[in-house]
Amino acid sequence: MKVSIKKYAEALAHSLEKGESEADTALKIGNFFKLLRKKKKAGFLRRFFPVFERVWMEKNDQLAIKATFPSQPDDRQKKDLEKSLGEVLKKNVVLDINADEKMIGGLKLEFDDYVIDGSVRRNLEVLNSKLINS
Repeated sequence: MKVSIKKYAEALAHSLEKGESEADTALKIGNFFKLLRKKKKAGFLRRFFPVFERVWMEKNDQLAIKATFPSQPDDRQKKDLEKSLGEVLKKNVVLDINADEKMIGGLKLEFDDYVIDGSVRRNLEVLNSKLINS
């Protein structure tokens, strides 16, 4: 029976416990890699990590969100956004903050299969389209 990458990721994620010592975690991860070598699966490690990250985040009720600002936000803005998104989405939000100097203003959020583009540029494009079509 062929075991999928996702199954390996789920097995590792379920073996790791919150609050366990760093040594225990390192031992489990080390044993996992030994198992992969033994089963001659070391070649799929490059594909494994993104799958494991998704499984781990799902297991821990987390959601990774890429947030793009026109400039780097301060720590308070980051915490406020993380808290607000967490309340709305009912998940523990993990933000990946990016600054795009080409962005005029606003905010763009990307997660899962969603893109919420609240940038000034996008709003101007929508307004332009509405004016042309009316």
